[in-house]
Amino acid sequence: MFIKTITVSPFASNCYLVASANTRRGVVIDPGDDVEEIIRTAQNENVIIEKIINTHGHIDHTAGVKEMQERLKIPYYIHKADMMYLLTIPHQAEFYGMKTLGVPNVNGYLRGGDSIDFDKISLKVIHTPGHTPGGVCFLGENEIFTGDTLFAGSIGRTDLPGGSYDELIHSITTKLLILNEDIVVYSGHGPSTTIGIEKQTNPFLKSF
Repeated sequence: MFIKTITVSPFASNCYLVASANTRRGVVIDPGDDVEEIIRTAQNENVIIEKIINTHGHIDHTAGVKEMQERLKIPYYIHKADMMYLLTIPHQAEFYGMKTLGVPNVNGYLRGGDSIDFDKISLKVIHTPGHTPGGVCFLGENEIFTGDTLFAGSIGRTDLPGGSYDELIHSITTKLLILNEDIVVYSGHGPSTTIGIEKQTNPFLKSF
């Protein structure tokens, strides 16, 4: 699998190009801004973006969705429980002093247990509410894209509207920490890590 990390937006969010190493057909995860850079990187890497998928609906992960959708004419998917964040994107953009943004057109809703398929690759959708009600992770064969659910040495914040600490801890401990310890974690901010490292060293998870 080909994976390319692109750090975007004033919030330093991680956007991921994920594609078949052979055909270069793939998806973009969390295009939070800087659409021109994302598209240029995809072109330089010969990646054909076929779908846009979001781990959750916060603006630092969704700000580039509508522009990318319109430019590439590709479908967009998110969990239905995070629609409330998408509908307020124009107001959030104004609040943060960002350029004027519109609401993306959602082509389908992600559900836990679904698969995102491209070429011969499949990413399993894991519903991990806590940071947001509709937060999801995307699990590949040897990697997982966790959005703002789990970070290297930290976990997602739960003090924003829709957040729940208890739900987040439950999601992480029952759905992520049970995975193979060698699985590489690609999160919404910061460096990559592994499930094993987080089980052993993450200070927010030591008591679990």
